Amino acid sequence: MRIFRRFISGRAMLGGAAMLAAAGVAAAAEQRQVYDVSLAGLKAARLEIAVNVEGGRYTAVGQVEGRGLVGAITNFYNGGTTSGRVLGAGRLQPVRYDGVQESSRRREVTILYDGGVPTSVDWRPPRKERARDIDPSDQGGALDPISATWAMLQDMPSGQACGRSILVYDGQRRSRLDLGQRKPSGDRFTCDGRYVRVAGYSPKQLAEQKDFPFTITYREVGGRMVVESFELDSIIGRAVVRRRQ
Repeated sequence: MRIFRRFISGRAMLGGAAMLAAAGVAAAAEQRQVYDVSLAGLKAARLEIAVNVEGGRYTAVGQVEGRGLVGAITNFYNGGTTSGRVLGAGRLQPVRYDGVQESSRRREVTILYDGGVPTSVDWRPPRKERARDIDPSDQGGALDPISATWAMLQDMPSGQACGRSILVYDGQRRSRLDLGQRKPSGDRFTCDGRYVRVAGYSPKQLAEQKDFPFTITYREVGGRMVVESFELDSIIGRAVVRRRQ
């Protein structure tokens, strides 16, 4: 499940109605997506994300939680909330990110931003410093994991869905999502991409695998591209993520 957690959310997303209310997301106005995840043919997890955009600002809440046989064997839950500004062409600029990771232990992180540049990273419990640690002030322009997830999965104008890169910083590591140009696939469209580990990873992690290819499948609705599914190769098999709603 390690690669699934890294790719989907960079350890993002804490959800549920209580969190939506606490984040000020109005249920009637939210944009919500739910995905079912299978890994090596087994039901693995469910991914949910809900976003509210109003007055040039956004708030997002989500969760990824183990399900089925995989969830029973490897119990994990990762979540968080984020808020920020919507810039030109729908670009996101986070202001605050709060994340939770739960597997063998619980970890929480809060990242505060000024002009899209992290100014404070607070881990609970505190992390020990490592030689591979990267400077938060150098991560300007990188999105928190939830914002990055929404930037990739939200409905987009047909000419903007593919052919772009998304930088991600989770308070510890920097990664990148590269989306190639869209290609017709029957009555659908696809774009191939890569998830790339950039900095903050251990030599063992980089030796294990640095690039993870994936493919996103879209259908076009009223001039907008709507994500139906995405697939990626992981260390332990093919992960398939299908949109439920």
